[in-house]
Amino acid sequence: MSSQSVIDRLANNILKDDYLSSLLLKCARNNASKFFKNEKDKELSSKEFIDILRFADILSSSDNSEARNTAYDIISFLFEEYDNDPIYKTVSTAVLARIGNFPALQYLKEQMGYSVVLPFERQLERDIKTIIQAVPGKESLVFTDIQFGLFEQLKESNSFSFSGPTSLGKSFIIRALIRHIVEHNITNIVVLVPTRALINQFSIDIKNDLKDFIIDRNYKIQTNSNISEIETTSNYILVLTPERFSTYLATEMNPIIDYLFVDEAQKLAAIKDTRSITYYQVIERALRKYPDLRVFFSSPNVSNPEIFLKLFNMDNNRVFRTLETPVSQHLYFIDLIERVSYLFSPYSTERILIDTPVMKNVTSALDVVRILGDGELNLVYCNSPIDTIDWALKYSNERNLKELSPDDDKELFKVIKAIEKLVHKDYFLIDCLKQRVAFHFGYLPQMIRYQVEELFKKGIIDHIFCTSTLLEGVNLPAKNVFILKNRVSLNVFRTIDFRNLAGRAGRLTKEMSGNIICVKESSKEWKEKDLSVLKENQAAILTPSVNHQIDTNIDEIENIINNKDSKITPIYLRDILNYLSNIIRIYSLEGYESPIIEKIKSKKEEISQLLKEKLRDIIVPTDILNSNASISVYHQNNVYEYISSNKQDTEKIVLPRQIDFNACENI
Repeated sequence: MSSQSVIDRLANNILKDDYLSSLLLKCARNNASKFFKNEKDKELSSKEFIDILRFADILSSSDNSEARNTAYDIISFLFEEYDNDPIYKTVSTAVLARIGNFPALQYLKEQMGYSVVLPFERQLERDIKTIIQAVPGKESLVFTDIQFGLFEQLKESNSFSFSGPTSLGKSFIIRALIRHIVEHNITNIVVLVPTRALINQFSIDIKNDLKDFIIDRNYKIQTNSNISEIETTSNYILVLTPERFSTYLATEMNPIIDYLFVDEAQKLAAIKDTRSITYYQVIERALRKYPDLRVFFSSPNVSNPEIFLKLFNMDNNRVFRTLETPVSQHLYFIDLIERVSYLFSPYSTERILIDTPVMKNVTSALDVVRILGDGELNLVYCNSPIDTIDWALKYSNERNLKELSPDDDKELFKVIKAIEKLVHKDYFLIDCLKQRVAFHFGYLPQMIRYQVEELFKKGIIDHIFCTSTLLEGVNLPAKNVFILKNRVSLNVFRTIDFRNLAGRAGRLTKEMSGNIICVKESSKEWKEKDLSVLKENQAAILTPSVNHQIDTNIDEIENIINNKDSKITPIYLRDILNYLSNIIRIYSLEGYESPIIEKIKSKKEEISQLLKEKLRDIIVPTDILNSNASISVYHQNNVYEYISSNKQDTEKIVLPRQIDFNACENI
């Protein structure tokens, strides 16, 4: 048996040890007491302090993610209380070096004021890692062990799917890989992101990462699908939404794509969103158009990331999944109706009732934010744009900070001037910013949203009230994440939604831990059954939307293909099934045996014959159908037949100057 196997077995035994469990719970309670500004619970004795550090040292040597996370949690729990203790300084430095958490190690060094000298072997191990795991193009930054392991696997792969906690820094690793690719190849790359907000963020970040050599290598970073003939001599990194990528694929003269990165790949499994079908369709089209395309899927907190490779019949052995996180997170639930507060800890199977006298006179969720968020950077999740604006305004009105002037903070007032020019001099956001508060949602103009994010990252503003745009991968970590609503739009949180949002708590290189505070202010929110997402600490198991719909609604799909009116409810499901059925029709017209056609046949063979019968009169070219896959094949065919038979008349059509219902109907 290897020495590593022995260490892993020892670590597994330690994780089950009742004494360690009692120490961890004691630390978690003390941490909660400090956060809620209470008297601390019973402090660790000298023996307990030494023992728990010994546990951390042993656990840090394991390859087990749970062991390594526990080792880090111990160091994080003890930091504020023991940061000047020489034993803590030595052991914490050794543990962080062993698990390769160099951002935390750098933070610890800055806080303690000097470097700790480790035993020779441990110091050598640390020094070697800092050289080998240096981030390409950013030698001052060092990958954590888990980041480096993933990066090395990605470099050697043609297709890959990986998953990890939000704090793993998946987009950071993708950008490092893109730099590596661009340094060694002349190629074209597409990064597929779900929202315009992420287009903006990713393109800015990649420009900064590549600015030292991108011009010399004749690369352009583009965020739309239109590439003129003049520009086709360049190489491209395109950051696109699925809809923009669909337009790109429809243009024959566009450059060949060699690499496709699917960020936030869990969107392929969004059961209640028609865009999951768009995601599937554009990736499928890209694989057909570019047979040598290399595809990489990135997703948060997914236990079966191989499902995305299986969906497209790729090698599903090229998978990486980790639960290891480079920051600790502490989860609290405050019930303002029942007047109780709980700690949800991974070290207890039950929620832990905690004493919170500081909450005694609290009457609203905003009071909780004010008391617990004081002096820190805070994200406040509100769900709807209306709630987000209302709560941000109310909070800023009650804050009463000193009236700011342009001389106090020139950068803040530069943003205020931009908002006055772009939106209006009386726009709500201006009043909020003057109290160092902002709101953030998808419909906010992109330039303003970006500037708000930059002000927050720099600490110029300290509260952002936001909607689910932060679930889409926007990189905006904070010390505290307050969750005031337990829904995304009308839907109660799924585990993957909650973990993705909660994962913003704790800023790597800025602090050792972050806090998630869920607040129940109304009896309509956070019902008892909804608390399961707080207890569930495992990664989500996903089923791609196309597979789920075929498995559960095959008879309805058959009815739609048979041109029978769909009576299915809710409406979103009807839209999804119509969209999916339309793609099945298009693939059938092409004679393309896609994975979903194969699945349809395996579920109901007679649908194949039905498709042939229903589609025999379709004459519109399939490249047109593929470019507009969400629009009914029959509607497109009617338009195509009309234009083909009335070509002279249609060429004479003059588009109206005023666009209204009657004008559109006439056309």
